[in-house]
Amino acid sequence: MQVVGLLRKYGPSTTTCLAERPGVNSGTASYHLRQIGAAGFVGEDTERSNARERWWRSVHRTIWFNDPEPTGREPEAAPAYEQSVAAIYTLRTQQTLNGLQTMPRVWRNTFDMGDWAHLLVLAALIGAARGPGDLAKEVTVPEAAERGRVPLERATGLSGVTERLAATVGLAAGGSLVALLDPLTGLAVNAGRFALGSVIVQLAFPRGTGHATEEAPSQTGETGPGYWRRFGEGFTLLRREPLLLTVIVMVGITNLLDAAFTSVLVPVWAREPGNGPTASA
Repeated sequence: MQVVGLLRKYGPSTTTCLAERPGVNSGTASYHLRQIGAAGFVGEDTERSNARERWWRSVHRTIWFNDPEPTGREPEAAPAYEQSVAAIYTLRTQQTLNGLQTMPRVWRNTFDMGDWAHLLVLAALIGAARGPGDLAKEVTVPEAAERGRVPLERATGLSGVTERLAATVGLAAGGSLVALLDPLTGLAVNAGRFALGSVIVQLAFPRGTGHATEEAPSQTGETGPGYWRRFGEGFTLLRREPLLLTVIVMVGITNLLDAAFTSVLVPVWAREPGNGPTASA
Protein backbone atom coordinates (compact mmCIF):
# COMPACT_ATOMS: atom_id res chain seq x y z
CA MET A 1 0.00 0.00 0.00
CA GLN A 2 2.98 2.31 0.35
CA VAL A 3 3.45 2.08 -3.43
CA VAL A 4 -0.17 3.14 -3.96
CA GLY A 5 0.35 6.12 -1.67
CA LEU A 6 3.46 7.19 -3.59
CA LEU A 7 1.62 7.05 -6.91
CA ARG A 8 -1.19 9.16 -5.48
CA LYS A 9 1.15 11.74 -4.00
CA TYR A 10 3.67 12.10 -6.83
CA GLY A 11 1.60 10.97 -9.79
CA PRO A 12 2.35 8.31 -12.44
CA SER A 13 5.84 6.84 -12.35
CA THR A 14 8.00 4.09 -13.76
CA THR A 15 9.05 1.10 -11.71
CA THR A 16 12.65 2.35 -11.44
CA CYS A 17 11.71 5.84 -10.26
CA LEU A 18 9.13 4.45 -7.86
CA ALA A 19 11.66 2.06 -6.30
CA GLU A 20 14.02 4.93 -5.47
CA ARG A 21 11.65 6.65 -3.06
CA PRO A 22 11.25 3.83 -0.48
CA GLY A 23 14.80 2.65 -1.18
CA VAL A 24 14.09 -0.80 -2.64
CA ASN A 25 15.34 -2.47 -5.79
CA SER A 26 13.32 -2.31 -8.99
CA GLY A 27 12.61 -6.04 -8.93
CA THR A 28 10.85 -5.79 -5.56
CA ALA A 29 8.89 -2.74 -6.70
CA SER A 30 7.90 -4.50 -9.93
CA TYR A 31 6.63 -7.51 -7.99
CA HIS A 32 4.47 -5.39 -5.68
CA LEU A 33 3.13 -3.36 -8.60
CA ARG A 34 1.99 -6.53 -10.35
CA GLN A 35 0.34 -7.82 -7.17
CA ILE A 36 -1.59 -4.64 -6.36
CA GLY A 37 -2.32 -4.20 -10.08
CA ALA A 38 -4.04 -7.58 -10.09
CA ALA A 39 -6.09 -6.40 -7.10
CA GLY A 40 -7.19 -3.28 -8.98
CA PHE A 41 -5.35 -0.64 -6.95
CA VAL A 42 -2.98 0.49 -9.72
CA GLY A 43 -2.94 0.23 -13.48
CA GLU A 44 -0.78 1.02 -16.48
CA ASP A 45 -0.65 4.62 -17.67
CA THR A 46 -1.07 3.94 -21.38
CA GLU A 47 -0.49 7.59 -22.35
CA ARG A 48 3.06 7.56 -20.95
CA SER A 49 4.07 3.93 -21.46
CA ASN A 50 6.17 3.01 -24.47
CA ALA A 51 8.24 0.10 -25.75
CA ARG A 52 11.17 0.93 -23.42
CA GLU A 53 9.46 1.61 -20.08
CA ARG A 54 6.14 1.00 -18.40
CA TRP A 55 4.40 3.71 -16.40
CA TRP A 56 2.05 3.02 -13.50
CA ARG A 57 -0.73 5.14 -12.00
CA SER A 58 -3.10 4.89 -9.06
CA VAL A 59 -6.58 3.83 -10.16
CA HIS A 60 -8.37 5.52 -7.24
CA ARG A 61 -7.80 8.86 -5.53
CA THR A 62 -8.91 7.49 -2.15
CA ILE A 63 -10.03 4.15 -0.72
CA TRP A 64 -12.77 3.70 1.87
CA PHE A 65 -12.69 0.31 3.57
CA ASN A 66 -16.02 0.37 5.42
CA ASP A 67 -17.98 -2.47 3.83
CA PRO A 68 -18.35 -5.54 6.09
CA GLU A 69 -18.95 -7.91 3.16
CA PRO A 70 -15.32 -8.09 1.93
CA THR A 71 -14.26 -8.94 5.48
CA GLY A 72 -16.64 -11.91 5.46
CA ARG A 73 -15.56 -13.08 2.01
CA GLU A 74 -11.84 -12.58 2.60
CA PRO A 75 -11.19 -13.22 6.31
CA GLU A 76 -7.40 -13.24 5.79
CA ALA A 77 -6.96 -10.57 3.12
CA ALA A 78 -9.02 -7.88 4.89
CA PRO A 79 -6.95 -7.86 8.13
CA ALA A 80 -3.77 -7.93 6.06
CA TYR A 81 -4.89 -4.83 4.18
CA GLU A 82 -5.73 -3.04 7.43
CA GLN A 83 -2.36 -4.00 8.91
CA SER A 84 -0.58 -2.61 5.85
CA VAL A 85 -2.41 0.71 6.19
CA ALA A 86 -1.51 0.88 9.87
CA ALA A 87 2.13 0.12 9.02
CA ILE A 88 2.21 2.98 6.51
CA TYR A 89 0.93 5.48 9.09
CA THR A 90 3.49 4.18 11.58
CA LEU A 91 6.25 4.62 8.99
CA ARG A 92 5.13 8.17 8.19
CA THR A 93 5.07 9.10 11.88
CA GLN A 94 8.58 7.71 12.33
CA GLN A 95 9.84 9.57 9.25
CA THR A 96 8.36 12.78 10.61
CA LEU A 97 10.08 12.29 13.95
CA ASN A 98 13.40 11.54 12.25
CA GLY A 99 13.24 14.71 10.17
CA LEU A 100 11.66 16.95 12.80
CA GLN A 101 14.85 18.78 13.73
CA THR A 102 15.62 19.66 10.11
CA MET A 103 12.16 21.08 9.42
CA PRO A 104 11.54 24.84 9.41
CA ARG A 105 10.61 26.25 12.78
CA VAL A 106 7.06 27.04 11.71
CA TRP A 107 6.44 23.34 10.95
CA ARG A 108 8.11 22.15 14.16
CA ASN A 109 5.83 24.39 16.19
CA THR A 110 2.71 22.86 14.64
CA PHE A 111 3.81 19.29 15.43
CA ASP A 112 2.41 17.76 18.58
CA MET A 113 1.86 14.29 20.00
CA GLY A 114 -0.19 13.53 23.07
CA ASP A 115 -3.48 12.42 24.56
CA TRP A 116 -6.21 14.64 23.11
CA ALA A 117 -9.16 12.88 24.76
CA HIS A 118 -9.72 15.75 27.20
CA LEU A 119 -9.77 18.20 24.29
CA LEU A 120 -12.45 16.16 22.54
CA VAL A 121 -14.60 16.33 25.67
CA LEU A 122 -13.99 20.08 25.85
CA ALA A 123 -14.93 20.49 22.18
CA ALA A 124 -18.15 18.54 22.77
CA LEU A 125 -19.06 20.76 25.72
CA ILE A 126 -18.34 23.91 23.70
CA GLY A 127 -20.51 22.65 20.86
CA ALA A 128 -23.36 21.82 23.26
CA ALA A 129 -23.18 25.29 24.84
CA ARG A 130 -22.94 27.18 21.55
CA GLY A 131 -26.63 26.83 20.68
CA PRO A 132 -27.96 28.64 23.79
CA GLY A 133 -25.15 31.20 23.47
CA ASP A 134 -26.01 32.02 19.85
CA LEU A 135 -29.69 32.25 20.73
CA ALA A 136 -28.91 34.60 23.60
CA LYS A 137 -27.01 36.89 21.23
CA GLU A 138 -29.89 37.00 18.78
CA VAL A 139 -32.61 37.76 21.31
CA THR A 140 -30.49 40.45 22.99
CA VAL A 141 -30.08 42.50 19.79
CA PRO A 142 -33.60 44.05 19.75
CA GLU A 143 -33.38 45.06 23.40
CA ALA A 144 -29.89 46.48 22.95
CA ALA A 145 -31.07 48.46 19.92
CA GLU A 146 -33.99 49.86 21.89
CA ARG A 147 -31.82 50.85 24.84
CA GLY A 148 -29.24 52.45 22.55
CA ARG A 149 -31.93 54.18 20.47
CA VAL A 150 -30.59 52.59 17.29
CA PRO A 151 -32.89 51.41 14.49
CA LEU A 152 -33.40 47.67 14.68
CA GLU A 153 -32.43 47.24 11.02
CA ARG A 154 -29.07 48.89 11.64
CA ALA A 155 -28.47 46.87 14.81
CA THR A 156 -29.23 43.51 13.17
CA GLY A 157 -27.13 44.45 10.13
CA LEU A 158 -24.20 45.40 12.34
CA SER A 159 -24.58 42.15 14.27
CA GLY A 160 -24.57 40.09 11.07
CA VAL A 161 -21.59 41.91 9.57
CA THR A 162 -19.61 41.51 12.80
CA GLU A 163 -20.38 37.80 12.96
CA ARG A 164 -19.41 37.17 9.32
CA LEU A 165 -16.28 39.29 9.62
CA ALA A 166 -15.22 37.35 12.69
CA ALA A 167 -15.83 34.07 10.84
CA THR A 168 -13.56 35.11 7.95
CA VAL A 169 -10.83 37.09 9.68
CA GLY A 170 -10.93 34.79 12.70
CA LEU A 171 -9.90 31.76 10.64
CA ALA A 172 -6.80 33.54 9.34
CA ALA A 173 -5.96 34.93 12.78
CA GLY A 174 -6.42 31.53 14.44
CA GLY A 175 -4.29 29.76 11.84
CA SER A 176 -1.54 32.35 12.20
CA LEU A 177 -1.65 31.98 15.99
CA VAL A 178 -1.32 28.21 15.77
CA ALA A 179 1.53 28.50 13.25
CA LEU A 180 3.46 31.06 15.34
CA LEU A 181 2.90 29.38 18.71
CA ASP A 182 1.27 25.95 18.98
CA PRO A 183 -2.27 24.50 19.04
CA LEU A 184 -2.61 24.36 22.83
CA THR A 185 -1.43 27.94 23.26
CA GLY A 186 -3.85 29.04 20.56
CA LEU A 187 -6.67 27.25 22.39
CA ALA A 188 -5.70 28.95 25.64
CA VAL A 189 -5.65 32.37 23.97
CA ASN A 190 -9.07 31.69 22.46
CA ALA A 191 -10.45 30.69 25.87
CA GLY A 192 -9.04 33.89 27.37
CA ARG A 193 -10.67 35.90 24.61
CA PHE A 194 -14.06 34.38 25.42
CA ALA A 195 -13.58 35.14 29.10
CA LEU A 196 -12.66 38.74 28.28
CA GLY A 197 -15.74 39.05 26.08
CA SER A 198 -17.94 37.81 28.94
CA VAL A 199 -16.45 40.40 31.29
CA ILE A 200 -17.01 43.18 28.74
CA VAL A 201 -20.64 42.14 28.25
CA GLN A 202 -21.19 42.00 32.02
CA LEU A 203 -19.74 45.47 32.57
CA ALA A 204 -21.05 47.24 29.45
CA PHE A 205 -24.64 46.01 29.35
CA PRO A 206 -27.11 47.77 31.64
CA ARG A 207 -28.50 45.71 34.47
CA GLY A 208 -31.64 43.86 33.54
CA THR A 209 -30.70 43.42 29.89
CA GLY A 210 -31.70 40.03 28.57
CA HIS A 211 -34.08 39.20 31.42
CA ALA A 212 -37.61 38.17 30.55
CA THR A 213 -40.17 40.90 31.10
CA GLU A 214 -43.09 40.15 33.36
CA GLU A 215 -46.39 40.24 31.52
CA ALA A 216 -49.19 42.21 33.08
CA PRO A 217 -51.90 39.97 34.52
CA SER A 218 -55.00 39.65 32.38
CA GLN A 219 -58.07 41.44 33.67
CA THR A 220 -60.18 38.40 32.85
CA GLY A 221 -57.87 36.08 34.74
CA GLU A 222 -57.09 33.99 31.66
CA THR A 223 -53.56 32.76 31.08
CA GLY A 224 -51.70 33.49 27.84
CA PRO A 225 -51.23 30.94 25.09
CA GLY A 226 -48.62 28.24 25.66
CA TYR A 227 -45.38 27.73 23.78
CA TRP A 228 -46.66 25.17 21.28
CA ARG A 229 -49.71 27.26 20.46
CA ARG A 230 -47.54 30.29 19.76
CA PHE A 231 -45.21 28.06 17.75
CA GLY A 232 -48.17 26.93 15.63
CA GLU A 233 -49.30 30.50 15.12
CA GLY A 234 -45.81 31.47 13.94
CA PHE A 235 -45.71 28.54 11.52
CA THR A 236 -49.14 29.52 10.18
CA LEU A 237 -47.86 33.05 9.62
CA LEU A 238 -44.92 31.71 7.62
CA ARG A 239 -47.26 29.75 5.38
CA ARG A 240 -49.12 32.95 4.59
CA GLU A 241 -45.92 34.91 3.87
CA PRO A 242 -44.02 33.25 0.96
CA LEU A 243 -41.25 35.86 0.99
CA LEU A 244 -40.50 35.40 4.68
CA LEU A 245 -40.66 31.62 4.31
CA THR A 246 -38.23 31.77 1.37
CA VAL A 247 -35.77 33.88 3.37
CA ILE A 248 -35.87 31.46 6.32
CA VAL A 249 -35.38 28.41 4.08
CA MET A 250 -32.48 30.14 2.29
CA VAL A 251 -30.80 31.03 5.60
CA GLY A 252 -31.27 27.48 6.85
CA ILE A 253 -29.68 25.99 3.72
CA THR A 254 -26.75 28.43 3.74
CA ASN A 255 -26.12 27.76 7.44
CA LEU A 256 -26.19 24.03 6.73
CA LEU A 257 -23.62 24.42 3.96
CA ASP A 258 -21.52 26.72 6.13
CA ALA A 259 -21.50 24.18 8.96
CA ALA A 260 -20.56 21.39 6.55
CA PHE A 261 -17.71 23.49 5.13
CA THR A 262 -16.18 24.54 8.45
CA SER A 263 -16.81 21.32 10.39
CA VAL A 264 -16.24 18.65 7.72
CA LEU A 265 -14.72 19.85 4.46
CA VAL A 266 -11.94 22.03 5.90
CA PRO A 267 -10.65 19.34 8.34
CA VAL A 268 -10.78 16.68 5.61
CA TRP A 269 -8.94 18.99 3.20
CA ALA A 270 -6.26 19.68 5.81
CA ARG A 271 -5.90 15.96 6.49
CA GLU A 272 -5.38 15.01 2.84
CA PRO A 273 -1.71 14.60 1.77
CA GLY A 274 -0.15 17.81 0.55
CA ASN A 275 -2.55 20.19 2.29
CA GLY A 276 -2.13 20.02 6.07
CA PRO A 277 0.80 20.50 8.45
CA THR A 278 2.01 16.97 7.63
CA ALA A 279 2.58 17.86 3.98
CA SER A 280 6.35 17.88 4.42
CA ALA A 281 6.41 14.51 6.17
